[in-house]
Formats: sequence, C-alpha cells, structure tokens
Amino acid sequence: DDFQRRLHAGWYSTTNNVERVALRQKQSLDVQAPVLSKYGFEASRKGVAQSVAVWRSDKNCITDKRLNYKMAVVSWLVDPDIQAAEPRGPSGQFHSYNMQFVVAAKRSV
Repeated sequence: DDFQRRLHAGWYSTTNNVERVALRQKQSLDVQAPVLSKYGFEASRKGVAQSVAVWRSDKNCITDKRLNYKMAVVSWLVDPDIQAAEPRGPSGQFHSYNMQFVVAAKRSV
C-alpha cells in the first residue's frame, strides 16, 4: 500500500525519533482526516489531539478489550519498528509510544 511504502521510506531515512514521529504525524493525517471529520473533529493535528483526549478520558474506552486491540492494530500500522518486532501482525504487546523507548534503549546498548 502506498501509505506503508511512504511511511517506511521516511522512517528509515533517519534514526532520529523526533523526525520519525513528525513524519508519521504528517503522513497519517491524510488517512485520519476523513475519519476525524466523520466523527465531528477538525481534520487536523488539533483534531487528532482532541479525539485522543476524548478516548483517554472515557474509562470504557480504556478498558474495552476490543478497542484496545484496535489501538494495537493502529499502532502496528503506523510504526515500522513494531512491524519489525511483530512481523505477523500486532499482538497488542507494543504500542507506538512505548516502542520509541524500546528502540532507543536497544540503540544505546
């Protein structure tokens, strides 16, 4: 898929995690924008932040196993390091935010 090709090309063009996150945010917004608009959020990074804040504030979302699995799938889709760690698909063990620290720790060893 074109999104995955662009994501991987940009991701592996740098080892700087800040640059990787910025690249992922920019590329993901093209996919996120229609979904954000559908659910009443602004089709922007601000809308992403607002939707995440709503999700995190709802304890039912946080404890719902089905939603947590879907979040693991999203994390897997937008993080080449997680894809490399779990090439058969997401187990739910890693989330993109946490993976940044795992990769950084491996690099420092």
